[in-house]
Amino acid sequence: MDESTLKRRERLQALQRANLDSWRGRAPKLDSTGLDTNMKKNTGFIKNVSQLLREGLLQCKTSSDFQAAVDVISALHARFPVQFTASLIRVLLKSLSPPEVAALAAMSSEQRERDEQGRLSRQKTLLRVVGEMYLSGLL
Repeated sequence: MDESTLKRRERLQALQRANLDSWRGRAPKLDSTGLDTNMKKNTGFIKNVSQLLREGLLQCKTSSDFQAAVDVISALHARFPVQFTASLIRVLLKSLSPPEVAALAAMSSEQRERDEQGRLSRQKTLLRVVGEMYLSGLL
């Protein structure tokens, strides 16, 4: 194994331990003095970030892009372990689900084919993100 593979594996193991600790509620307590604790605002923020993050994830092309995305997701997971990650998982699952049959029936065959190609391209990228999230202990 070369040095870069070993570094990646060590980084992934450390990230996995930290994320699993967050799921278990054993993450180090972050300094929250001066932060707004209004649950309604935080819930709205988390929903918006999840939607925006999904759009950003679709822009990932290289391995370093995917690693950076998982690092950002892990940082948000450390701050909001249940709320953020659950919201993001819902958004990703919705994006990975097949389109509704009624919507497909209303399209012409050319439009359906273009839509299918775009959807498959997006799903390929999101599946890579989901795989990286699984390996890092976020799923």
